[in-house]
Amino acid sequence: MTSIEVDYKANIKCFEEDENCYESENSEICEFFTGKYVFITGGTGFLGKLTIEKLLRMCPDISGIFMLVRTKKGKDIHSRIEDVFNGEVFQRLSNKQPKFRYKIIPVSGDAGLPGLGLRIEDRKVITEKVSIIIHGAATVRFDEKLHIATNINVKGTEEVLNLAKDCKNLISVVHVSTAFAHCPNKTIEEKFYEVPISPEKLSQICDSLPIDVLEKITPDLVGVWPNTYTFTKAIAEEVVRKHSKNLPVCVFRPAIIISTYKEPLKGWIDNVYGPTGYFLGCGLGLLRTLRANRDALADIIPADMVINGIISTAYQTALEKKSIQENDQQEIKIYNYVSSVQQPITWGRFCDFSKSNGIETPAMKAVWYYNLKMIPNETLYWIYAFFVHIIPAIIIDMVLFVLGKKPTMLKVYKKIHKFSEVLAYFGTRKWHFSNENVQNLFENLSKEDRDLFNFDMRKLNWEEYYKTYGLGVRQYLLHESMSTIEQARKRYFRLKIFNFSLLIVLFLVGLNLIYRIVSYAVAAIF
Repeated sequence: MTSIEVDYKANIKCFEEDENCYESENSEICEFFTGKYVFITGGTGFLGKLTIEKLLRMCPDISGIFMLVRTKKGKDIHSRIEDVFNGEVFQRLSNKQPKFRYKIIPVSGDAGLPGLGLRIEDRKVITEKVSIIIHGAATVRFDEKLHIATNINVKGTEEVLNLAKDCKNLISVVHVSTAFAHCPNKTIEEKFYEVPISPEKLSQICDSLPIDVLEKITPDLVGVWPNTYTFTKAIAEEVVRKHSKNLPVCVFRPAIIISTYKEPLKGWIDNVYGPTGYFLGCGLGLLRTLRANRDALADIIPADMVINGIISTAYQTALEKKSIQENDQQEIKIYNYVSSVQQPITWGRFCDFSKSNGIETPAMKAVWYYNLKMIPNETLYWIYAFFVHIIPAIIIDMVLFVLGKKPTMLKVYKKIHKFSEVLAYFGTRKWHFSNENVQNLFENLSKEDRDLFNFDMRKLNWEEYYKTYGLGVRQYLLHESMSTIEQARKRYFRLKIFNFSLLIVLFLVGLNLIYRIVSYAVAAIF
């Protein structure tokens, strides 16, 4: 049995064995949430699920969680709620607290609609009962249409703040932003930055122009921002700055979020955003080149540590509100939650870990042997991609066509290249972040809460984490059992042999071609 298999089997039992997995009588944060109602937007998303699970698991005396849910793809809010809480991430909570769902209060609404799409009676109940708001709803698609991103990320934030102003018992609001909201700046401090257009002006433009016209001018509006996501998140922070007078608000800026580190399940993830798409593509043997700089820092952070930071900032914001006069303006604190300050890792090291995991615990669905080359230069990247992506895709599609099957590989690589180009901005640049507020927040927590709500990047072991990350991708995204690892290794070894055999054949063919060309040239001369 390999060490990684031992680690995985240990992971299966970690939840029951970890003495910090459940609430503690000495936790100030748990006491803070006791008897409180929380309103969460984005609760059906990746972070939202983890936030709800952590709050219910650690704070069993919380009064309830109002969860904003919209209908989607023909499913009503109750069907979507069922899908969320039947997922594996809530299984252990369900075993310990079978009736936890009674504390979930689903509310029909949409962060992209005026007034959050709330019914009058629902809004009244929320404003009467809610003390804490965690605003995590956002469209995270980098290539989202500007009017959609504006409605959700910008207008939605303003609507949440308007709701907060009507809450009679409000003590804390956490606005979840992103560390890259102001990515055109090489240095990003824990402060607000000027934006090129006011939220009101952007909303007016999006509301008044036809969609096709808006799409044409989107590059000019977005300007130096790489995409509509980071651009609208920057504008959303301006909404917070302008519309939070006398509100106990903070802004939490997480960097690039991937799977959980330790809880509630090691390596749990339910999406292929960002680096996880790279990780998956490399492991399957589809991604052979990547436009990135090996020496650039990858500001990657585990999802469960992000959740601990969000919950802790909610507590700290309320604590600071109590320490000032009721009528005084509370400072809006910003928290840059990044890894590069205290526990840096490069994209090169990230890919090295990906390779190690891909070889040790390969996927049954792998189509080729792992072989990734990182190229920061755009021209060289496309030349190399033509030979390792496009040409093989054409050959495979031709074979599929001859066999009477539908050619698909060129379409697959078209999506891969689009995805790669979107992320190239973050893989080829370097930023300097400051995060004194984050460090001070952690140091000021009680010892009990530092254990229960750990978000200290200094305690993260990258090597240990990437083992569970790889296993998590395999289990939760590819849905492959650990029992298939030995079989997958044998299959992967055959792919390795075939890969190197093909390289030798191509090398010999190339030598033969060069020999023929040289021979022909010599014969022509003499």
